[in-house]
Amino acid sequence: MPIPAKEAITALGPNAAIAATDRRIIFLQKRSSLIRRLAAIISGSLLLGALTAQALDPDRLPSQYLIDRYGRDSGLPSDRVWVSEEGPRGYLWIGTQGGLARFDGADFKTFNQQTHEAFNASDIRALEWTPDGDLWIGTYGGGAVFMRGREFESFSKDQGLISNVIYDIHRAVDGSIWFATDLGLTQRTGGEFRSWTVADGLASNRIFDIAEDSEGNLWFSSLTNGVSYFDGSTFHRIGTEDGLDSLQVHMLRWDKELGVIAGTDSGAIYQLSTAAPPALLPSATPKAIQSSLLDRDGNRWLGSYGDGVWRLSADGRETHFPLDSGHSSEHIFDLVEDARGSLWVATGHGLFRVKDSPFLALGSAEGLADSTFVVTAQSDDTVWIGTEPDGLFRVEADGSISQPFPELVDKSVSSLLVSADDSLWVGTFGDGLFHIREGAIEHFAIADGLLGDHVLALQQLRDGSIWIATNRGLNAWLGDDADITTPLPELSDTITRHILEARNGVVWLSSNSGLYGYDGGKLEHWTEERGLASNVVRTSYEDDRGVLWIATGAGTLSRLDKGRLFSYDRSHGLPLSAGYAILEDRARNLWISSTQGLLRVTRDSLDAVARGERNTLDTRVFEENDGLRSTQFTGGFQPAGWVTRDNRLWFTSTKGATTFSPQKLTTDSTPLRTYIDAIRVDGKPVAVAEPVAIPANFQSLEIDYSSPELSKAHSISFRYSTVSNGDFWTDAGNRRTAYFSALPAGETAFRVQASFDGELFPTTPDGLTSLTIYRTPHWYETTWSVLLGVALIALLVSLLQRYQSRSARQREQQLRQLVDLRTEELRDALVRVEANSRIDSLTGVANRRHLEEHLNATWSMSRRTGTPVSILMLDIDLFKQYNDSLGHAAGDDCLRTIAQAIKGKLLREHDMLARYGGEEFVVVLYDTDAAGAVRTANRILECVRALALQHPASQVSEHVTISIGCASMGDKERDDPHRLIDLADKALYEAKAKGRNRVHSTAEESADTALERG
Repeated sequence: MPIPAKEAITALGPNAAIAATDRRIIFLQKRSSLIRRLAAIISGSLLLGALTAQALDPDRLPSQYLIDRYGRDSGLPSDRVWVSEEGPRGYLWIGTQGGLARFDGADFKTFNQQTHEAFNASDIRALEWTPDGDLWIGTYGGGAVFMRGREFESFSKDQGLISNVIYDIHRAVDGSIWFATDLGLTQRTGGEFRSWTVADGLASNRIFDIAEDSEGNLWFSSLTNGVSYFDGSTFHRIGTEDGLDSLQVHMLRWDKELGVIAGTDSGAIYQLSTAAPPALLPSATPKAIQSSLLDRDGNRWLGSYGDGVWRLSADGRETHFPLDSGHSSEHIFDLVEDARGSLWVATGHGLFRVKDSPFLALGSAEGLADSTFVVTAQSDDTVWIGTEPDGLFRVEADGSISQPFPELVDKSVSSLLVSADDSLWVGTFGDGLFHIREGAIEHFAIADGLLGDHVLALQQLRDGSIWIATNRGLNAWLGDDADITTPLPELSDTITRHILEARNGVVWLSSNSGLYGYDGGKLEHWTEERGLASNVVRTSYEDDRGVLWIATGAGTLSRLDKGRLFSYDRSHGLPLSAGYAILEDRARNLWISSTQGLLRVTRDSLDAVARGERNTLDTRVFEENDGLRSTQFTGGFQPAGWVTRDNRLWFTSTKGATTFSPQKLTTDSTPLRTYIDAIRVDGKPVAVAEPVAIPANFQSLEIDYSSPELSKAHSISFRYSTVSNGDFWTDAGNRRTAYFSALPAGETAFRVQASFDGELFPTTPDGLTSLTIYRTPHWYETTWSVLLGVALIALLVSLLQRYQSRSARQREQQLRQLVDLRTEELRDALVRVEANSRIDSLTGVANRRHLEEHLNATWSMSRRTGTPVSILMLDIDLFKQYNDSLGHAAGDDCLRTIAQAIKGKLLREHDMLARYGGEEFVVVLYDTDAAGAVRTANRILECVRALALQHPASQVSEHVTISIGCASMGDKERDDPHRLIDLADKALYEAKAKGRNRVHSTAEESADTALERG
């Protein structure tokens, strides 16, 4: 255990204390300079450089790496991690205070006193691999353990060690094994032990680290008397009189560039040599250096005791890497780089993995904002990003981020357009439209002809006009000298979210009321009645063949080709909620952003499914585990995604913008290796040996297997089979255990394979692991039993014929009774399934399907009787902020509480409350006019207020509030109940626009207006 730096300095005397204090002052000045330089670290290589670098990309900010922590809650035996090493098979082996752990990227397997009797102590301090794949394990108080295959052998003072407290183990070039202990040094050669102490010339009996130089000299560090080296016959000491600044040497390593290096308690690093005094090297911290690592790109990583991890880049930059807010995570004991270039950090607060992501995130940590809405790019590769409520950001081609227009800093930017003259149009949510041209800003508002001040979409047509979608309809800007016009006034009662001009000149408008196609004279309307899965259309995209791709609010994708519409859903393997942006890469993959991740689907598979040539799509959903900072992408505004000239894709999300090169998202072609870890027969472990013998009467056989993959274990799938099943494979997904309740007598070959999700399983022997299993035959499966059976068959045939004749009628009657019973059970099950399909699983109220059925029935009755019907549209105010501040579990509880309060106390028997989607609810009020609807809405409003649910992120109230829109049936609505829902939706929007926490009725308006829900 490292001793506190303060105590060490005091022990060395006042001169050393003064020197260390001066070093800390210099360090603080250096850190201040570093902070000022952080904004300049983002460079062109950050945005455009290779995303598949072998080591961690040195041009990224610490916030742009993926940092994962593993502790006791993840399966480690202890949070205090001393050391880690990647083994020859690709597993990560971890020494902790509670035992040795093996990690395959998904699960930990523990080896300690409780699991293996060879361990005399569970505190693991040292690991050392041999060329033969054997592992030496050093413990604190229990001596050493030698692991060969699955066998363990213990070594202690009884076998020749000088002490059972081991700090380090080193295998020398000559094959001897050296043990650093608290009482001296021990060497094991050819099974014989020999030990040395200070009496033999060793600088200190308490040895912490061992290193070997290129000449075969062995070096040893101590915390009290500097460094020793052994030339094969004599020990030599190096201390403060030789150039070290301290006798407390916390780290000793062999470095492939510098040779042997040492780190002291003051943060100094020295290059050591038998032929020259210690040479001081660059460092970055005044804290004790405990570990040093030179990664494969030449960047040096330092682990300190108290100041965390530092990187000294090859170009001289110093970067501090905060792992988390815990103090113990700043105490670094070991650093390891794995085969894929990820960094593993052993700390006092668990094991941390720092790895690159193919996705580059730009959010508040990088100088942007987190809540991004829209993104576009100019011809000079400048990227513009609109945010809420922090305005417009510019990302230059060199990676620098700025806000060049103070006028837009506090605006919610909801649409962007780079027009043909390379000028920038900026639509806002509530502040109209801005045109930025040659540094000048022109503002357009309602007074200038805009129908509404919320601008949701912008698009320039080939004739040069710019179409503007507002919350109250469509406008068109025809030029500097022309008035703003209204090209399609008939669309003023809907919300248009996306505008696209197709190759054939048709303008496609994605709206809350379906998809509109305008060819200059005729307006064509595509709705659910014509095959769309939902009338809420978020966005559209046209490919190079003229095929139109349409994303709806129902989580479906539609394909419109030459007037023929085909829709894809979950039955085709489309695993998404509503799509927000559709982009295409050069490999003809469509990329669709949503609130559940980023979907990649091949265009070829989309075409094949539409033609009926296959049933499922080739898809891959990317989530946080794949490197995304957030799966909550944003949309409903244009454009929510963009493809730059260099084929980089950009998407907006709730945690900043995401950009990546699709061609970099490749999978290693090397087959994944699988290994058999454990076997259990009837719940009891058996040895993994060839063949595995199991009894004839076994009830269960379990085979554990793994495939070490330290970076992408979450995306590995397994399959297994037995030769007796021919070519039939059982797809196990990410399950790492095979289960069998029966096997044929004799030998059976068990086979298991692994592959990354979406990739083919390997066909070479390298990707297949086999295990022979021998199941003992039952007596009736032996040869002599077969002969006896033949003799008995003749006797049994005659008896069987008589028995079958007598029992046939009885079996027929029993079978009829059984069929009747199963039919009745099936009928009951279908009734239950039907009931469950009409209820929202989260809130317990009616779902969208039940709402549609009830609304149609209510509407039919109302038309026959002339009875009024009203609709209330409810939305929980600022629910996204509620989720962000309290978590999704609290959000689910909030939805349930409000739904049950409304359903249980405020509605009549023939009224209906249904969850419409997300935090929106619909109430259908039969025999209720506009005034009655407003009264009911106010009672609901007060009911929710009375719940007094805390909302720490609300700008409206300290408690959760709702906004309600009311609409009642008039003559125009009698033919279409969905029109009444649209009116209630618009009224809801008006309630939110007026400040939320209120009721608004269409009866209060002089004319219908189209408003977007917040």
